[in-house]
Amino acid sequence: MRARVHPAAKALLERELSPQEFDAEVAAALSDADRMASLRELIAWFKRRYPTADQRLAYARRKHAQIVDSQR
Repeated sequence: MRARVHPAAKALLERELSPQEFDAEVAAALSDADRMASLRELIAWFKRRYPTADQRLAYARRKHAQIVDSQR
């Protein structure tokens, strides 16, 4: 069963960016120092909580199953 995606979200995800637009989006995301620091902290926590690749994959599979089940 495929998950349903809202048309507005689908349009945003499938929109093509020019190289200049892509560069601007990347630069904007990377320039937010607070957001980047927060992401680094989150990644560090995740790697401590799930130190092995097997544990990380198991977590991802559990979460995916949980999301799919909640959409039924």
